[in-house]
Amino acid sequence: MREQDTENVWPAKKDESQHEASLQPLSRRLLSDLRSVSLKGVMRMSPAVKNSICKNCQTLLIDGSTSTTEVENKSKGGKKPWADVLVRKCNTCGLEKRFPVAAERQPRRPHRFTSTTQAEDAST
Repeated sequence: MREQDTENVWPAKKDESQHEASLQPLSRRLLSDLRSVSLKGVMRMSPAVKNSICKNCQTLLIDGSTSTTEVENKSKGGKKPWADVLVRKCNTCGLEKRFPVAAERQPRRPHRFTSTTQAEDAST
């Protein structure tokens, strides 16, 4: 093969970055559609999926490329380990999402009061 032919077969690095940039609006559109279908169909997305989508600009949050992640502890001197908060910042719009690191998830509402109401009924 001649040198000119190989240039056409193997695109330059800047072409790859332009290709990725051209796919970003498509990605946003698909994530927006995913969210709207789950809302309309009253289906719950898993927390892992929900936490990886920016609520402001509908960008998929990927560590290192579209978002930055760090752990903060704003207690005095960082002495309270249960006060750790994971902060994900969207590089597209700048929105920060904060998630408690060590906290357990609260049960869903129908399951939240069953154990406490049964305990109260048994005591009376």
